[in-house]
Amino acid sequence: EGEDVDHYEVLRLPSGEEGAALSVEQIEKAYRTQSRLRHPDKRPDDPNATADFQSLASSYKFLRDESLRRQFDARLRGRREAAARAAATGVKRRKAVSDLEERERAFAAGGGPAVDPVELARREDKRKAADVKRELDEFFAAKKSGVSGSASTPAHGDKKGGTPENGPKTDKGKILKVSWEGGADYYTAAKLDEIFKQFGTVEDIVIKTRKSKSKGSAIIVMASKEAILN
Repeated sequence: EGEDVDHYEVLRLPSGEEGAALSVEQIEKAYRTQSRLRHPDKRPDDPNATADFQSLASSYKFLRDESLRRQFDARLRGRREAAARAAATGVKRRKAVSDLEERERAFAAGGGPAVDPVELARREDKRKAADVKRELDEFFAAKKSGVSGSASTPAHGDKKGGTPENGPKTDKGKILKVSWEGGADYYTAAKLDEIFKQFGTVEDIVIKTRKSKSKGSAIIVMASKEAILN
């Protein structure tokens, strides 16, 4: 018999795992039923009736042989597994092609390769930190050169301690004003305190409330002018 013939299907039986689980009695019953329905005498006008009936008898004889049937079931199982592997490979290949096309579209739209969102967030954090450092460097450079800094009157907002305007008048020489990109919530009073305490004692921090969501600023009150010049 040709290897492409599915003997279960010839007898109109389920193939695959269901076919392998069929009993000999079930196969015999299917053969008797199909013999009655497909006998050449029942199909005098069908030129293929005799060949079909012979194929039916041949498949029945094949499945009645326990050894041949076991080998056949193993061959069918191998075909199914190969088909499943091919399907999985096809899915992976289609996904790879889709990913490649997506990167190409991103490249064409943005003029450069697509960047992972995590990498974009990391770059943005780095940029914001660089902006704050640049403003601080400019302020300290101005102080050291004797140029007036960017101190301003403290405003209400998120504070480390009491609001400077509520206590004794603060020497403006001890006040720093810093600003950054990213909104008022990007730097908390605790984070600013951690940054500025390396220069000296921080007496107060007031994060100014802004309508802008893209920028933030704060007033830093140091314990001494010397701390600002350090």
